[in-house]
Amino acid sequence: MDEITIGARLRTLRRWRGKSQVELAGLAGLSPSFLSMVETGQRPLDRRSHIAALANALKVSETDLVGGPHLTPDPLQSDPHMGIPALRVVLQTNTLSTPAVQKARPLPQLVQVVTGQIDPHAPGLQLRRGWPVAAGCP
Repeated sequence: MDEITIGARLRTLRRWRGKSQVELAGLAGLSPSFLSMVETGQRPLDRRSHIAALANALKVSETDLVGGPHLTPDPLQSDPHMGIPALRVVLQTNTLSTPAVQKARPLPQLVQVVTGQIDPHAPGLQLRRGWPVAAGCP
């Protein structure tokens, strides 16, 4: 990641929150001089603990601060990102008119599953062609 961009983003977020460098440094447990060097691009903001502390002090997400996903060890924040690669593949290889697999479910049935009208994991639930509704689902 570009440290100058991160520094500029940090300065913008700090000013948006109406904090001085001294105030933000105190809230994040960092020195004001370190914060100044990060904002001017003289020091990288590359420690996960510093990113998390600054994001918490600014009441923004780590993604907002660094401009991309910076996943924390907190499963509440990081687990949703685990499915992104698989979703990207699905979205890039499937269309409504030409699905990537021959066993694609009819759109009305997918709508029922997504809206919760039917349980996709119900035992014995079958499609017209005999395929289980949950076939291929994780």
